[in-house]
Amino acid sequence: MKKQSLFMLGLLVISTVFSLSCMNREPAPVCPVPTELKQTDPGLTDFDGVDILVVVDNSNSMEQEQAILATAFFPLVNTLINPLPGDGFSGTDNIRIAITTSDMGVSYDGKSYDKEFAPDKTCIGLGNNGGFISEYISGNNEVEIQSEVIPCGENAAQCPPNWVCANIGDDQRGKCEPAPGDDNTVDCPRTPAERNMEFVDRDWPDDKALSVACLASVGTSGCNFEQQLVAAAAGLKNTLNSDGTRSTFLRERKVTTIIIVSDEEDCSLKDERWHSVPELGTVDTNIACGKHTDYLFDVDELKDSYEDSVRKIVGTTKGLVFAAIVGVPPDNSRCEGLGEDLDECGGVKPNVNGTQTMADPEIVERTVGDRASVQNYYEYACQRWAPGTSKENGDPAVTSAYPGMRFVNMAQEFGDNGYVYSICHDDWSPAMNAIAGLIAENLGGSCFEKRLNWDPQNQTAGCNVVFEYRADRSEKAPECPEGGKWIDKGELTVDGDEWVRKCSVEKIPTEITCSAIPNQKQIMDEEFGWYYCENPGENNSVACSDGLDNDRDGAIDFDDSDCKDCKEGNTTGCPADCPYKVTLTLKALAEASMADSANVVCLQQYRFEDPNCKESTRDACNDGIDNDGNGPFDCWSYAKGETIPADQHPKDGARNADPDCCPMIVGDGGVCQFVDFRGNPVSNMEKAAYIDTCDVGTAPRDIPDSCCEAAKARLCRLPDDLRKECDIREGVVATGN
Repeated sequence: MKKQSLFMLGLLVISTVFSLSCMNREPAPVCPVPTELKQTDPGLTDFDGVDILVVVDNSNSMEQEQAILATAFFPLVNTLINPLPGDGFSGTDNIRIAITTSDMGVSYDGKSYDKEFAPDKTCIGLGNNGGFISEYISGNNEVEIQSEVIPCGENAAQCPPNWVCANIGDDQRGKCEPAPGDDNTVDCPRTPAERNMEFVDRDWPDDKALSVACLASVGTSGCNFEQQLVAAAAGLKNTLNSDGTRSTFLRERKVTTIIIVSDEEDCSLKDERWHSVPELGTVDTNIACGKHTDYLFDVDELKDSYEDSVRKIVGTTKGLVFAAIVGVPPDNSRCEGLGEDLDECGGVKPNVNGTQTMADPEIVERTVGDRASVQNYYEYACQRWAPGTSKENGDPAVTSAYPGMRFVNMAQEFGDNGYVYSICHDDWSPAMNAIAGLIAENLGGSCFEKRLNWDPQNQTAGCNVVFEYRADRSEKAPECPEGGKWIDKGELTVDGDEWVRKCSVEKIPTEITCSAIPNQKQIMDEEFGWYYCENPGENNSVACSDGLDNDRDGAIDFDDSDCKDCKEGNTTGCPADCPYKVTLTLKALAEASMADSANVVCLQQYRFEDPNCKESTRDACNDGIDNDGNGPFDCWSYAKGETIPADQHPKDGARNADPDCCPMIVGDGGVCQFVDFRGNPVSNMEKAAYIDTCDVGTAPRDIPDSCCEAAKARLCRLPDDLRKECDIREGVVATGN
């Protein structure tokens, strides 16, 4: 997952000149007021949609896999368009999806090989050459969808037409199945060609997922020397005009996503000399590509080609995503997951009976399909058997995939924007959800590792999203653009020879938990603004690898049972939720693309040597003043209009209590340990510093809100009685009465 941290701690050096007069009197300390710190790295993304190119292997071994792929498109498209409770995505229907095939003939470096090619008569000229599939193969107007695989909600918006959502659980999720009496076959809508188009577009009037599922059934008559990676490069490049200024498929400010689906290794040819290698036409034909990788494109060359096409249209490659559903051992965390986590995949044995590795697979003799003679092949990376059949019974496998290390290497090149999943799984929903997650991370906002200050009364974060507009000082100073919703008219400053207008975008009040926000899609489509939400708990890829006790239950990362789906062997089922997320609506994103910069801005958190400027004494924690300028202050949270004791000095608006008013450290096992004023752990609660600082007793109900906030800030576990009291207040602003 993309990990973007909000650095909110700053250092302020205060130089105070002391004047020694005859009275030897020092002036009273001057505590600075909070100012704002602009976050410049990372900034907000400026993508408002996605263009997806899918390369489907159409060689003669892919019939079963294409059937699975048809179903798998529903979770991918639905997660983007109709997200379910718990998905953590806002959703967007601003998508394009194009399908091409792995068939490039045995062309090389974009040149057709027109000589007779005896080893495989299906390899003709340039093959499909990255062209988009706009018609259904052989006029097939129906597709078979797997039952009880597609996740869905109560309204069944995620299901094929006329299907129902069954077995809905407490998480408000179920699985799609045909209506009673119907079978799994679904009629396909009109083809893109019938609409004078080459791909499924955002304005597609029918079910987008079903249309793509029908198109993905590309048949099995393609060249058996698959050139999947270069087919993707050709697919993108072919859409550009001669000078690369326009594209029929790629669009500005869109996340570009490449998905490869294949059971064979990539054989993207660069050098004509490959056509004369000694393996061709012999029993070694099937290992000719793997034996002569020096005649193939390097993976980084192909990545450069992707980036070149995308950069010309999108202007940046930071939103380029690569994913592959290919031949790697299933349920092996070293070969499945994000590209940045696949460094050890090359050393994995491709088959349980194999003796060599994915990077150097074993060569075995085998008779495959209708080929009468025994030939040499690489050992399978993985195989899959249909339910009720098995290898032990001598049943044929329905999927037999060869090691796809070039795809793994490509995903590694993409790092946290790369992803690999084994084609030998019988359900590809986890892969499609993960790919949708990578896309969603690039849409609409930023992901933070640290919690932002939150105002529970107004249901907004204590930060601003600020767009900057610049103009030369010889010209009129810029204003906040009409049409946007701004907190005020904007702050005008000077930066050298330029005017700078800083316009703060209006905040949209929402629930603090992302999955609990109603009408997210409506908010994204119709409003101008931004909102902040959190995905709490220790059950996602970020929380399970950050070394913190995110749910404060005493267990950290993989010691917590909530992380069971993120452990080795189950990484593909591990949710990739962003823990602390800032999201801009589509209208705000459109304006962000016009601004000179867009950043999240939060109150600077000061740390001072002067004790009178700290929020850690009895006076400072009860004076109604934010002494350290970090946003929250005093011992008790306060809701607007609430009556609280006069000595707590309520002010207009709402506030959260300051964790500094309840000094504590993290003890063994992630337990919150109270300390005295010297920072020493205490076993006797009466000696805890917060007792005096907040003027409370030792009964659980007397625990100040600052201690609840301190436990959250330090991600430690309070004693059970205190934790229970804090849990009761969770989501409710306590009065302290």
